[in-house]
Amino acid sequence: MNKSNNMHMNIFEGYDQNGKLPIENNISRALAILLQEEPGLIMLLLQKISEKNKNNGFKVYFPACGYTVDFQKQVKDFNYYTNVIGVALTSEDIMLSNDIDSVTAEERQYITDISLFYDDTLIIIEVKRTNENCEQQLREQIERYKDLNKDNGDTVKSIVVSINWTEIIELIMSFIEMTDKSAGRIVMDYCDYLKRYYPEWFPVKRLNELADDEKDYDRIMQRLHQIKELYVKKILPEQTLIGGSRAAIPLNEDFVSECHIEYDKEHKRINVMLHPSDTCGQFWSLIKLYNKGNDFLSKSKQTITLEEYGKTINVSIVPYIKFSHFSRGLMWLALRERDYDTTELFDFAKSFTGRKKDETWDKLWESIKAKKEFFSEDDLTAAEKEFDEIYKDRKAYADVSLGFDIIGYIDYTDAKKLDENDLMVEFLEKLINGIITEIK
Repeated sequence: MNKSNNMHMNIFEGYDQNGKLPIENNISRALAILLQEEPGLIMLLLQKISEKNKNNGFKVYFPACGYTVDFQKQVKDFNYYTNVIGVALTSEDIMLSNDIDSVTAEERQYITDISLFYDDTLIIIEVKRTNENCEQQLREQIERYKDLNKDNGDTVKSIVVSINWTEIIELIMSFIEMTDKSAGRIVMDYCDYLKRYYPEWFPVKRLNELADDEKDYDRIMQRLHQIKELYVKKILPEQTLIGGSRAAIPLNEDFVSECHIEYDKEHKRINVMLHPSDTCGQFWSLIKLYNKGNDFLSKSKQTITLEEYGKTINVSIVPYIKFSHFSRGLMWLALRERDYDTTELFDFAKSFTGRKKDETWDKLWESIKAKKEFFSEDDLTAAEKEFDEIYKDRKAYADVSLGFDIIGYIDYTDAKKLDENDLMVEFLEKLINGIITEIK
């Protein structure tokens, strides 16, 4: 059975979010359900707590005969346990205080987020989506619990540890690997749920830690997405990435709007892709600024030299005709991959660029076929058939424009070295600006 990509099929998704991030209670509740249903995750969580606590002399015991997970339980309703562990779960590790004795608890209701209890151990997890320091809140809950149980004889021993969301996700991913990726739906849905809203929590390896093979393809793409996020944060702090899973870097030019970065696993290289003149408006903007003495767009093979890195980047340029409807691209017809006279090419584009209604479609194709030397016969025949199927049967008009598929190629070996030295964002900025400068 294949899993649907529809977010509404995720058991943790609801209809009341209105596009907003889930409230903390929803994330906490989902984690509580996950821990209740998957004992293997409980073991991994206790191992993590033990690692965090290794220098404190507090023994973390594992369940001898089962456990219980609860949610939003009041401190006063817990049974008596001699070992209490507080876990501050935040987006980043918080600095914990050693001044435990200074914490006092009021005589009021204290409601915990997630609680886990077994044998003689109680674990209280305080959940935050941010790096808010919740240590005081957590210690007050523990102190209130001690006050309520001070007449039970044995002294209640307690510790507090800090765990971040990335560590929780690493536990979940380790569990998935341990189960040979056959983990139940609850685990997979929770992982997808967090990834949808908090991709920054997911651990991502650098390119120099990833092999250039099929096995690491998804992780390479994750890292490239992270690099794009870092690019926007550093270079364009007031903007955000454009689009969804294939998110692009926004470009503030009238003739080109975005840059895509993807991994080409066949050729083992990073492709940096710009598509100037992709729309009718961008085409006319390009025409206005293009210097007839500039031959950058006329050559199918170009290079960009980045002297500060001692690198020369190969660049390919292929013109194409784009057909769209309501700003959505529906069909692309690539021209032959060869050199062109830009004056002739732009004059050709002027003959068809714009909105074409159904009564002008025959004239449109006549103008395109008049330059049959620009196209392979097979591509032209296939495109005309596709155009008939898409537009003549269903559409009243087509927006037609001439664009350029420009790709700069970064060898994966070079990309790994750049990423290892924190130079990928800087290198990409130089390359993208170099291409834009050449176009102008």
